[in-house]
Amino acid sequence: MRCPSHCPIGVRKPEASGAAGSPGLVWIRPDIHSTVRRIDQALLQLIRAATRELLLVTFAAFKVPEIVTALYEAVKCKAWQRFVAETVEESEGKVSFNALQTLGQAFAGNVEVFVWPLSKRSKDAIGRHGSLHAKCAVADRTIAFISIANLTDYALNLNMEVGVVVRGGILPEALAAQFDRLGQRHILIPLE
Repeated sequence: MRCPSHCPIGVRKPEASGAAGSPGLVWIRPDIHSTVRRIDQALLQLIRAATRELLLVTFAAFKVPEIVTALYEAVKCKAWQRFVAETVEESEGKVSFNALQTLGQAFAGNVEVFVWPLSKRSKDAIGRHGSLHAKCAVADRTIAFISIANLTDYALNLNMEVGVVVRGGILPEALAAQFDRLGQRHILIPLE
């Protein structure tokens, strides 16, 4: 399935990164004019490549207008989307804003949004709970992006961040399937 011709971004084929399943390094700062791709550009390319489905997982999202625009365009192109993020309520204050506020209500209404409820999180001996700290994206179960970077202006423009993009092989499907299982077992639940 291809993005309709009226879609302004079209579908772009990902750049080759060697053999199927081999990782390509992505980087943000400092800029040392190497051949390593920028994290934000790799993520944008993955979002724009999605024609059937897109999974996006992040701890935080804030001030990323180019990413938001690409996600809106993917919705217009009928790529089914799942978004998993930390919320103010479930984090008990570890984040101070909900990622969905960054993405906007129109986006939220066209996407399946999941959270990791406190009732499903492990706690240590003094009652501290874990965080949804994963950051990854999968397009059409064929391209995976795994990074330490949140979807924030700081992460994509100022911090030193690193990640990998894997095209083909078993990793993209395995990563998407792991989030499928988390939903099926109600470890991740739909946001009301």
